[in-house]
Amino acid sequence: MGSVLTARQTDELHKAIIGYLAAANCSPSVASLREELGLQVEKFPDAAVQQYGGLLAKKWTSLLRFSRQIMDLESEVDCLKGELKASPAALKRKITDPANWLPKAPTYTLKSHRCGIECVAFHPTDPWVASGAGNGEIKIWDWEQGRLAKTIWAHSD
Repeated sequence: MGSVLTARQTDELHKAIIGYLAAANCSPSVASLREELGLQVEKFPDAAVQQYGGLLAKKWTSLLRFSRQIMDLESEVDCLKGELKASPAALKRKITDPANWLPKAPTYTLKSHRCGIECVAFHPTDPWVASGAGNGEIKIWDWEQGRLAKTIWAHSD
């Protein structure tokens, strides 16, 4: 199998390894690696080695940071998949069936308030909708069946 690195990237990696070993005072390893790679002092002077000294550590820290970000994103995806599995059956059908992706005319008209509706709240996983009117009336609806489940009145105090 061929190398995944280009010749330039391979050369940079070798120099970074030599710089890292030199910064860690591993002189015999530096000399051995220089000899094996053909990067003698003439081709790669000691002044240049110092420039590459911290490069490998910086790349490694970046790799760890990216790895942590990937794990966080994978965890978020798993959490969202769990929420999707917990959603109502009708919602699952809507998501998986492309015919339901476009908006349609309302299936039900939820009528019961005597005053204008001022707010609406949807339950994140269950088929419940709460609507609130200006007269303090709150209605709880089952939107899958299109029926009123309960009416709650505000207190008068």
